[in-house]
Amino acid sequence: MDRPASETGARPFVVGLGGTLRADSSTERVLRHCLDAVEQRGGRTALFSGEQINLPMYNPHDPARTPQAKALVEALRAADAVIVGSPGVAINSADKIWDDTGALIDTGVQGQLDMLAAQVLTSAEPIATA
Repeated sequence: MDRPASETGARPFVVGLGGTLRADSSTERVLRHCLDAVEQRGGRTALFSGEQINLPMYNPHDPARTPQAKALVEALRAADAVIVGSPGVAINSADKIWDDTGALIDTGVQGQLDMLAAQVLTSAEPIATA
C-alpha cells in the first residue's frame, strides 16, 4: 500500500472497517454508501467487511498473520482516515432505511452519510503549507 496522502499529496485513502461477518449487512451497506461518496469526491477507498474480517484472534505471542490480516494491516497503515462500522442499536435502526433490493430509500439519511464522507475527506486531505 502507498503512504498516506498527507505524506505524498495523493488523493486521500479511506478504509471502511465493518463490524460483522454477515455479507451485505446493514453495517456494510452504510460503509459502502460512505465509501462510494468518498470516491465520488475524488478519494480512494477500501472496504474490509464480511469474510474479509473473518480473522483469527490476535495472539501477541504468534506474529504470523494470514494473508487477509496482512492486507487489512497494510490498508490501515496506508489510510488517511478510517470509518468504523459497528452493528448494534444504531445499525438496527439503519435496517429501516433500505428497501428490499438494498437501495437506500431515506434521503435525509443519505444526506447525512454523504456529509460524513465529505468530512472524512476534508480531514484526510493534506493541509497546504506556505
